[in-house]
Order: sequence, then structure tokens, then C-alpha cells
Amino acid sequence: MDFIAIDFETANRCRESACAIGLTYVENMKIVDQEYHLIKPTPFYFDAINQCVHGITEAQVEDAATFDQVWSRIKDKIHGKQMVAHNASFDFSVLRYALSAYQLPFPEITYGCTLQIFRKVGLPLKNYKLSSLARYYDLKLDHHHALSDSVVCAQIALALMNDFQLSGLSNLVDHFGFKMGSISQTGVTPFMHSSKHMPANAVFPKSLANRNFTYLNDRTLFLNHKTNLVVDRKIILSGSFQQLDRDDLAIYIHRNGGKLQTSVSSKTDFIIFGKNMGPSKKNKAHLLNIPMISEEAFIKMLDR
Repeated sequence: MDFIAIDFETANRCRESACAIGLTYVENMKIVDQEYHLIKPTPFYFDAINQCVHGITEAQVEDAATFDQVWSRIKDKIHGKQMVAHNASFDFSVLRYALSAYQLPFPEITYGCTLQIFRKVGLPLKNYKLSSLARYYDLKLDHHHALSDSVVCAQIALALMNDFQLSGLSNLVDHFGFKMGSISQTGVTPFMHSSKHMPANAVFPKSLANRNFTYLNDRTLFLNHKTNLVVDRKIILSGSFQQLDRDDLAIYIHRNGGKLQTSVSSKTDFIIFGKNMGPSKKNKAHLLNIPMISEEAFIKMLDR
């Protein structure tokens, strides 16, 4: 097995609340198998914003297997393997938290992150969301369906290997100056930049630059992008945003039926926060148990 692409969906703000898992198996640079499981999450409840993202309901998973039961079916396929995810810090933290919640031993795996790799590649894109890369490579994506996400993650990793004439996930990771992350019984090492510099030839081939692509993050397209994520929601923006213009985000929320608030109250549905979020808002949000979504997480949700 060359590597396995993985994607989780979660039911609520608790990182261990996996409600779906998709796995795509790659061997000899080809997808050879796929696997999808709905999961009865722990704790068993759905936050509205998560449900809006992936569309999974309590009724769909009420009689589904719990994570420990699903894990018993897949653990031997995963143990000792190389894995990859798009935004791996999220998916592998879900795995760790879910395993810990059921007091299950960690597998021995190494992993890479296609999101971080593509940020180094230099493609002429405004962002490297899975949906953006799927459009770039003309791939079919049912975003935030765990199986579809894992398939596309595997496909874009294979596409990049083909573009740079690389064989294997570890060679791809090394080529762009990263070091594989790892999970084991003895500890966890995050996917990160290695000490060596990215080689000078690690610049995207000209053939890639010639692909036709329409930026979702083009301002006009962004403002006209439709979502149900904010409809009838009372939302607060707090902190400084790095990827989205704050005024454009306010317009976007208004156009899609959301209502902005200036102060946190029991009527607030959620807070979108950037760097240096005001401590008073944060404390009151914790006190009132109001969901707080980072700018990066919100951007990811827009494509779900």
C-alpha cells in the first residue's frame, strides 16, 4: 500500500465527535479501494453549524456503529501505513481524540498534509481549499462528504506526484521541504517543515500554470457565492482577519441572510474570530457556551 487518504466529519465542537470517516487506499500510484462509515458520535449531539456543513443528522447515525466499533474494522488496515489528509492537523486530531475517548491505543502511522504542501507548490491560486484544487484539476467533489473528500485528497496528491515526477508520499513530502508527522504509542509528532530548504527546482511546472481556474476568493465571486451557513444566524466578527477582508465578510454575511451583532449575548449563534480576539468577547462566549469558529475553519466550511 502506497498511502491512505483520510477525512473525518464531526458532529459538534468536540474534536472526538466523529460522525463520518472516509478512507481512500492507494497502491502503485492508483486508487485501489475506498471505504466509508457513518459513526454514532460521542458525545451524541449535533451542533447546527456542523450539520449545516455536512448534512448528517442524528437520525442517520442513531443506529450507526460507534467509533470503537468502526475502529475495530479499520485499525489493521491503517496500522504501520503512510496516510494523508487535507488540513491534516484537523483530521488527525479527530483520530487522536476519538481514540482517547474510547481509551484505545494509538496506531503506528506517519502522515502528510496536502494543504500545507500545496501552499508551498506555487500554483496560481488565491487559496488551496480542497474545492479549489478539485476545480483546478477538474475533479468531481461532493465537498464535506468524508469519502469524496478523501478520494479527492488522494487524487490531488497523485496529481502532484505526477506533475513533479515523484513516486510515493514520503518523496512528495521531502521534495517540498516537509517532514512527515507521526502518531504512535510513544507520542505524536506534527507534520512540519524540515530543517533543510525546499530545493530550488520545487516550483510548479509551466504546464500547471496554464490550467484554467476561476478563483472562489476573487472578491466579486466571493461576494456572490451562496451558502446556507449563515442564514438567519446572529454572528459576531472579532479580531483581525488574515485571509478575508473584514468588510467583505460583513457584506457576505448580510447577502446570505445573516445578521451581524456587535456584542455577545444569549441570542448570538456563533462568533467568527481572527487573531487577537477581544478577551471580553471570548470570556462571555465561554460563559454562554457560544460556538467560536476561527477564520480558517470558516473558510473551510464555506466549501462544504
